[in-house]
Amino acid sequence: MKTKISMKTIYLILVITIGLVGLGIGSTLAVFTASAEISNPISFSSNLSYNGDIFDTVEVTIGPNATRTTNVSIFNDEQIDGVKYAVWYIYEGNSNDISFVRNQESDIDPSGTDIGQGGTLSMDIKNNTSNTITITIGVTTSKEDIVLPSYMKVITLATVAKYNLILNKGTGISIMYYKINGSNTYASTTNSSITVSVNEGSTYYYYGIASTGYAMNSCSLSSGPCSGTMGASAVTKTLTASANSYNLTLSKGTGVSTIYYRVNGATNYSSSTASKTVAVKYGTTYYYYGTASTGYSMSSCTSSSPCSGTMGAGAVTKSLTATANSYNLTLNKGTGVSTIYYKVNGASSYTSSTSNKTLSVKYGTTYYYYGTASTGYTMNSCTSSSPCSGTMGTSAVTKTLTAKSSGGSGPFTVTLYVDDTLYDTASVTGGNKYEKSFSSPTSSMTCTCTNGQTCSISHSSGVYYTATINSVTANTTCRVEY
Repeated sequence: MKTKISMKTIYLILVITIGLVGLGIGSTLAVFTASAEISNPISFSSNLSYNGDIFDTVEVTIGPNATRTTNVSIFNDEQIDGVKYAVWYIYEGNSNDISFVRNQESDIDPSGTDIGQGGTLSMDIKNNTSNTITITIGVTTSKEDIVLPSYMKVITLATVAKYNLILNKGTGISIMYYKINGSNTYASTTNSSITVSVNEGSTYYYYGIASTGYAMNSCSLSSGPCSGTMGASAVTKTLTASANSYNLTLSKGTGVSTIYYRVNGATNYSSSTASKTVAVKYGTTYYYYGTASTGYSMSSCTSSSPCSGTMGAGAVTKSLTATANSYNLTLNKGTGVSTIYYKVNGASSYTSSTSNKTLSVKYGTTYYYYGTASTGYTMNSCTSSSPCSGTMGTSAVTKTLTAKSSGGSGPFTVTLYVDDTLYDTASVTGGNKYEKSFSSPTSSMTCTCTNGQTCSISHSSGVYYTATINSVTANTTCRVEY
């Protein structure tokens, strides 16, 4: 607030005014506009309106050991030439109780011989005592030499000591912002480090903006900038941010038994027998693989060759899959079977074969088969109206289709030749087994029969062997040859 001028000041004004009139200069105390806002900082201005002497004052109250920023502006809007000025103070205590320090925004000195177009003296006024003090700040301008009474002291600015403030960007910091030496606005840098010169005793402010995938640990716009008061030595501050975490979902596909994963720098794998969602830090590498269930094989992401990825700024889903192994299904044509039909690996229709057939069937799938009988025979089972089926396991499977004679119950005549010599003739009831032992000098021999009958040879003992027809269904001639 603008204060009333004391009696001493009024007396001085009157003296100067009377003196000027007495000298015939023709000037009087100038009419002026002055304003003051008591806050921190304090703004105080004086505007010259015509040739003459101006006195403006403002009272400043400063708390114990506190500092207030004061801006004294002198305007010469009328472009009056040769105006001298002085910024002074009145304080009844010890001069060591207060000190004045120039701010970087200041563009004029406390006094001068020509104000020119005007300017601003920006300074910090420091109370060096433990008591609240009040001082009067005044501005005097004149085209003559300025002479002040002893209790009005022209302000002397102390030399400001400056020390380095070093701001470092930690991991995850994109931009650093800082405000120093009483500045009203923040400056910024994307450099990894910046060094700025800060006035001793002044307050500095700083904060950071996190890079994508990171969040500030402190000193942010949301939590508030960090600050400090510059002491008598350099200061280093490092802004830091922590990586955000995002979900990694590992999905267990068909045929996968166990999932293994390693995230966030872990040295060992963890495991799960179900699909798993884990939190992974941005920018880190995650590893994963699976083991196959029985009957399946992993084609990728195995223990010997794990899969990996780098976590970005969003959730990720990875699916582990396994392929079913295939095993042989052999379908044999027994006596009286004409054609085999089969359907495997999810096929929608049957395929046929007139000979024995070996097929590759995927583990866990259902296979279907049936046969049609030759003329004079009837299928024992596995017919087109009632196919046989099975589920493929982890080993080869053999299935034999059989038929029985539909021509009667016999008896039937079996004639056996051994090495082109008639060896036996027998009458066998239909469906019964025929067996006959014989001697042979070798174990390498074959047995074939007519009329669709099947003969097999087994070793009895020594040089003796047995020819067998399991089910006789027709008259037949069989020959053993070696």
